[in-house]
Amino acid sequence: MYNYFLLIGYVSGISELRVTSSGAKVITIFLRVRRDFKDATTGLYNWDTVKITAWELIAEIASDTVKKGSKIIAIGRVKPSKITNSDNVEVDCNELYADRLTVLADPTDAKNHQAMDEELDG
Repeated sequence: MYNYFLLIGYVSGISELRVTSSGAKVITIFLRVRRDFKDATTGLYNWDTVKITAWELIAEIASDTVKKGSKIIAIGRVKPSKITNSDNVEVDCNELYADRLTVLADPTDAKNHQAMDEELDG
């Protein structure tokens, strides 16, 4: 068994590089990932937004190279955890931790904008 994920998508948001109280560097990336099938009603692709956390050197590099609109590959591991919801009930959830990030296209690249528009339009 492997604990592994690989996602390709467009960055819809990225946090500032933060430092925890213990001195660890961390950044959060929100990645829009297209599903591989179209919605039966609209005929358009649905998208999921996935929260990915990167730590230490990966976080530092991401803060310098990853921008909103970048097309990236994120590879990493899934960490089961628990969160407390708004009803004050503890529920299981999965956190995605990036071990590797690769920028495929910069958001300032005109070809990336055209490709992103085509993908978003269906």
